[in-house]
Amino acid sequence: MSISKEEVIKEIMEKKGITELWPVQEMALEKGLLDEDRNFIIIAPTASGKTLTAEFTCYKCLKEGGRILYLVPTNSLINNKEDDFKYLKEEYNIAGIGASPSDWNDCDIMITSFEAFYQTALLNTSLAEGFNLAIIDEFHILYDKLRGFTLEKIMTLLKILGIRILCLSATFEDKNEIGDWLDAQVIDIPNDLRRVPLIHNILELTTIEDLFNELNSRNLGPYIIFCSTRDYCKSRAINFSTQITNLVKPTSEIFDDIKKIINRQNLTSLEQDLSQCLSKGVGFHHSGLDSRIKNYVEDLFLTKHIKYLFATTGLAYGMNLPARSVVLCDLQIYDTLKRIPSRIPVYLYLQMAGRAGRPQFGDDGYAFVVVKNRADAVFAGKFYLGGLLKKAISHIAEDAYFRKAILELIYSGRRRSEEISIFFENTFYNYQSVHITSPFSDYNLMAIIRNHIIFLENNNFIQFLGAPGYQLTELGRATIEFLFRTYSTYDLEVFLELENYLDTIEELRDDFDIILTISNLFRGSSLSKIPRENVEEIDRFYEERGVEEISHAEYSSYAIWNGWIENMSEEIIEDRFKVYTSSIEQVARELFSLLTFTETLAKIKDIPVSDTYENFKQRIRRGYREEELPFIGLRYFGRVLLRNLYNYCYSVLTRPPWNCKGTMLQILTQFRGLVSLEDFINALSGIELYSRIRAKRIYDFIEKY
Repeated sequence: MSISKEEVIKEIMEKKGITELWPVQEMALEKGLLDEDRNFIIIAPTASGKTLTAEFTCYKCLKEGGRILYLVPTNSLINNKEDDFKYLKEEYNIAGIGASPSDWNDCDIMITSFEAFYQTALLNTSLAEGFNLAIIDEFHILYDKLRGFTLEKIMTLLKILGIRILCLSATFEDKNEIGDWLDAQVIDIPNDLRRVPLIHNILELTTIEDLFNELNSRNLGPYIIFCSTRDYCKSRAINFSTQITNLVKPTSEIFDDIKKIINRQNLTSLEQDLSQCLSKGVGFHHSGLDSRIKNYVEDLFLTKHIKYLFATTGLAYGMNLPARSVVLCDLQIYDTLKRIPSRIPVYLYLQMAGRAGRPQFGDDGYAFVVVKNRADAVFAGKFYLGGLLKKAISHIAEDAYFRKAILELIYSGRRRSEEISIFFENTFYNYQSVHITSPFSDYNLMAIIRNHIIFLENNNFIQFLGAPGYQLTELGRATIEFLFRTYSTYDLEVFLELENYLDTIEELRDDFDIILTISNLFRGSSLSKIPRENVEEIDRFYEERGVEEISHAEYSSYAIWNGWIENMSEEIIEDRFKVYTSSIEQVARELFSLLTFTETLAKIKDIPVSDTYENFKQRIRRGYREEELPFIGLRYFGRVLLRNLYNYCYSVLTRPPWNCKGTMLQILTQFRGLVSLEDFINALSGIELYSRIRAKRIYDFIEKY
């Protein structure tokens, strides 16, 4: 059943309560968005109304019996998009986070992340083939080294599958090139059609106090203030908060809020610092915080309890956090791939600046770049304020990414050379390489693929079977399954380094060395060391082991080994070992996954695994002492409850008149045999955070155990 363009526009406007179209929407419709069944790329400033153009396209597709993929860079945006489409929920089945294979088969709109779609489309192509339209939100992420790699593979699969594509982007350079690659009509909306005009300025300031005075006097909040490091976020937020006298919310209430959110009675020093800042209307937001606390900070900002929000650049995209003004405090950021500081790219600045300017905050928005000298001012004026974007380049061109893509293709069943080459022929990488006109270039895609395959063969990731093509070795399969299961972005080289480490040991044991090795090899598996703070005990420990460079991985490993798996509280670990522990549960999960992968790799190599290794992994995952492991079977009993029970056993039950002995479980078993059920419950219900119900669960658990 077909539906006219006029009917689509009328029905959507009625459903959403819209009385007039914005210039962006009018221009997109004039360019044939609803008239032509071809690919489109809409490049328009943030907050200019391009999302509604996608909704027009989606509605027309739905009315004509089609199905839609809506792809976004982060899970947080999935929830936002589900809210955007709530007016369609009565008529259509919309799936989001937690979608099952049956949802992929049956839903009308599938809202999912880039990574989730890529894995689904690659490994189970039939689930993706049933869709007619794919919306790619935040398409400018193609510029990003890590996320752009996945996005390019997504676009390549969509091209091969023949699914219609609509890309939404805040900015993009060389629009003709990207349009040609996707065979798409490009609709380029000028910045002056932004609904709320964005004014860019340079502020030449020396100190953070100068910045506070400047922003406070301008009174153009709420502000999002981007910083290059987590430490800068925290220290600058604290500095701002000390200059504010009025409380937005009592600190005690914020303490209580966060305690409830993280289900913990005591806060770390980092969390206490955050709470003090939040009470003054100042916040900070970075990956060192527990994800639940970050959500809490975002909610406070959205409800206007925070006037100044300091954040790392990760907040630039993937979250719907509008502000009136944005401030870029640092012009350099650490490049994790090159491992050197580098200028913040223009596309990222434009994305950060795009957070500013929304109708609810006034008729204009502001983006400020803070510089400390004339040279920085000239650079910022030319590139950031001038919007001089570099040309987007394919990141598949990097050896590590190209090889990983080959492994993924073979894992998906595309084993023959021609199947592998078909994929790469459709990539942005191949398009750009073919169109290079330099007389010095000698481009041969087949030769490049072959060279990477030789590397993978020589390093035992794949093997050639003849006519059937290539297959993954046990190492290759284990590596790809780990990467897919965890959505990790680690390079293949670190897995080779881990394999080399295993060649040096006779048995995989539950010891300190394996934690340190993994923490050094894999980003994301370490806690951050508190800057400029050292612990003599830790420094001396590593000096005796001959370790010269002592930093995040070393401090984190020591804290995990001596604190976390001994069920030490987060605030004590942070204070004693000088590592930020707000995100320690996330780090522990990552370590657990990597320890499991290491075990798989050891078994592949016929390296014996210690009988106690499984218990060791569980201690890492949960933060338990050895003798607390039997209590894993108790539901709703986490680290704090077990810690309190442990302390009670050894401070009370091992002393007269009970004189119980042995492990924690043995002590409780002996005590249970000495008293009645009522006396047992009365005794344990006096433990902090315990109730009669929890005490009875302990009693029943011991009986079954």
